[in-house]
Amino acid sequence: MAKRKILSEHQIHLIAEALADPRRHEILQQIGTSKNTASCTDIRGRQPITAATLSTPLAHFGRVAWTIGRPVS
Repeated sequence: MAKRKILSEHQIHLIAEALADPRRHEILQQIGTSKNTASCTDIRGRQPITAATLSTPLAHFGRVAWTIGRPVS
């Protein structure tokens, strides 16, 4: 069984912030339900946003993953 990690208030805040925005929530759902790795092109194909606009949520997700100990590749 995996060891449980206690999240700090800062980590909880980052996660809540990522999920609070409707567009970020949609993007996260899209990434989570992708059968393969979701590329930026795939995400933009289903979201009416520019590449520059997409970079902000992706950077935020990267910070969330990094701060809870799961660096994104």
